[in-house]
Amino acid sequence: FAIDGCKMPSNAAKEWSGTLKELEDKRDKLKRQIRRCLNEHKKFDKQDPDTVERQRRSQQTLDTLNKAFDKVDQFLKTATPRMGQGKRPKEVKSNITDNQSGKMTTSKGTIQGYNGVATVDRKHQIIIDAQAFGEGQEHHTLKPVLENIKDRYQRLGIRKDVYAGRYKVTVTADTGFANEQNMQYLHNNKIDAYIPDNQFRSRDPKFQDQKKKYGKRHQEKPKS
Repeated sequence: FAIDGCKMPSNAAKEWSGTLKELEDKRDKLKRQIRRCLNEHKKFDKQDPDTVERQRRSQQTLDTLNKAFDKVDQFLKTATPRMGQGKRPKEVKSNITDNQSGKMTTSKGTIQGYNGVATVDRKHQIIIDAQAFGEGQEHHTLKPVLENIKDRYQRLGIRKDVYAGRYKVTVTADTGFANEQNMQYLHNNKIDAYIPDNQFRSRDPKFQDQKKKYGKRHQEKPKS
């Protein structure tokens, strides 16, 4: 079984992302903008009818700001800090539109979206598992993916434990799935898995001349 992930954008805008503190600051900023807009609106009321068009545009701006303020305010009234999946969990950015999605970095820039992790059976050339995770890091996805596959094979009556016995499968995944907890989990459950750590290129003589030949990876920074 080969496991890999692909980051995909959701229909949520990354501009509506932030920690709860950042979103509170955004709400306060909107409130200040609304006050300024109201003061400007009051000045137009005292002027002659020629300012009708400017007054209309000012009202549109005020309506837009009010909607944005209400959107942030309603979210903050019920939201709790969203914690990451790292070794030392810390707060990650929430998203007002889709709080299950995550802000993640890709080779094409930063997106608000999901990491779609798929598992493929090499022998039969079919996808046997596909899940979406709202975080860019992949290491915390390995255990739920492997356990989901095991449960599916049991439920379908194919194999009681697909990772054990004479015909146990081999699992492969890339460096993104490597960390100490995953290695311990694979060892404890006697799963035959091959996952390189993030230093394997520096030890493998095949990669010694790679930088000279191809240059450094990610040479061009994504456009802002």
